[in-house]
Amino acid sequence: MAKTGTGKTACFLIPMFEKIKSREPTKGARALILSPTRELAVQTYKFIKELGRFMDLKTILVLGGDSMDSQFSAIHTCPDIIVATPGRFLHLCVEMD
Repeated sequence: MAKTGTGKTACFLIPMFEKIKSREPTKGARALILSPTRELAVQTYKFIKELGRFMDLKTILVLGGDSMDSQFSAIHTCPDIIVATPGRFLHLCVEMD
């Protein structure tokens, strides 16, 4: 098992950042990152914020245990990147029809 801090997350984030480059608020989400656990989703979200701090990209975190209302609101802000756990993301998709 690899240690944290070896660059595994950066290996997929850097090409993703290069592809989407800047904020396009009228297009909505252009990247979806599904994480199998809440902890991994939070870790990925924080790393995106740290690595992409100089980029004009809006990222939201969608996971179980947090307010559904705030997550509905966040989805409607047309984020560029969504980091989510599969269960909550599916629940939001069903609820949003």
